[in-house]
Amino acid sequence: MSDTTGSIPGTVPAIVPAIVPAPRGVVAAATISRVALDPPAQKIDAAPLKPILNGLLKSGALSEWGDYTRPTDLEEIAEVLSITIKKDRTTKLITFMNMLLTYTYEDQTNIAFQQEGASGKSYIPIELSWYFPVEDVRKYASTSPTAFFHEWGTWDEAQKAMIVNLERKILIFLDQPHYMLLEKLRSLLSHDDKALIYKITDRSKSHALRTKTVIIIGFPTVLFCSAKFEMNEQEKTRLFLLSPETSEEKIMSSLELLAKRLGDRDAFNQMMAEDPKRIWLRERVKLLAKAGIRNVIIRDPEKVLGAFLERYPHLKPRTQRDFPRLIGLIKAHAMLNWLHRERADNDCIKANEEDVIAGFELYGEIARSNELGLAPALMGFYEKVLAPQQGGPGLDRTDVQKLYYRAFHRTISERTLTREILPALEAAGLISQEPDPEDRRRTIVSVSLLANSTGPPEGGKLSSF
Repeated sequence: MSDTTGSIPGTVPAIVPAIVPAPRGVVAAATISRVALDPPAQKIDAAPLKPILNGLLKSGALSEWGDYTRPTDLEEIAEVLSITIKKDRTTKLITFMNMLLTYTYEDQTNIAFQQEGASGKSYIPIELSWYFPVEDVRKYASTSPTAFFHEWGTWDEAQKAMIVNLERKILIFLDQPHYMLLEKLRSLLSHDDKALIYKITDRSKSHALRTKTVIIIGFPTVLFCSAKFEMNEQEKTRLFLLSPETSEEKIMSSLELLAKRLGDRDAFNQMMAEDPKRIWLRERVKLLAKAGIRNVIIRDPEKVLGAFLERYPHLKPRTQRDFPRLIGLIKAHAMLNWLHRERADNDCIKANEEDVIAGFELYGEIARSNELGLAPALMGFYEKVLAPQQGGPGLDRTDVQKLYYRAFHRTISERTLTREILPALEAAGLISQEPDPEDRRRTIVSVSLLANSTGPPEGGKLSSF
């Protein structure tokens, strides 16, 4: 797809950079002092922009999709994203909103896409990256843990270290064969410190092993795609777990889009590059990136916590990482409408009730699977294949494969079932696996009587706050 940054004739992108202040909080690559990590505040002042845009709107020179500053909501964003990403409403919205958090000082989050092959798990982050400045996005087709540290950085002679600046960066790892890289980046994903020191081994010209110091600065937004469902518990708690849909309706919509793309690639790319809705959203993101918003303030965090505990009362260690993800979605919604939020000192804006309600609604759509440490695809497998068997006789793995085929009209390999799916469901407490007492070569799968009521009742929404 073309990476054109063009704009609609008659709109105002040319005047925007002159009005919106330059971004703040970007850490210099060769500096890791505390002063650099906590730069002086600069008050956001985009007030001069609004009367200009209002005047253009009243005169008819600016269309609805040319006003990059008007209020918007999740439904409108989903409508725009649906131009190239069919269905997958929850997945694309959560991903896009978390990508917006890239431009905060330390509220960035991490996402893992887990789904079978050809489902579009890498397609979604690639398509969403089109809306973000190209200099802020790094895509990796594949990388080893060591290669990730070696690839780029600035050598600091004084510290004898390679400085890698990941401030305000979106890292997209496509089709990764394993989770070793995430294991090496646990401290970074957990935001343990703004400047993290890594010691890695390297070979000299004489092929002797030597120690090398790498200092990673800043917190990036990390998007990790894999067809494997097996993941260490430590990684599960550090990531939003998302899965693209694989319904026939979604595949049909995707095929229709694919036919247009393959039928005439140049015409399709031009149509996508000139689409006014897509340009509107891209320019809006560009404005946000230049706005220098350092943080979003939650007015009454105790009240937000109370609403969270009311809906998700069963606490466990991972709740300490689930709750910040809800807070992140609230802040992202505020950033989406940053020109319409109350300003505060230190380059901050204040979230309002609308942001809280939107954050709870979006989080609620994936809360149950994520709090069990399962990707939505695994939760869907359980609900459609195994949950209907609750209370019945145990199943052997061949029975499970047959039930899967009836539910999804496609086969599943024994390896994927036995090494990835069933162990994950067993770890979540949804099933148990025991040797067949009559034939210990067989394994019997039993659906647990565990109450599957994590989160609010079906259809429950936070209507007011």
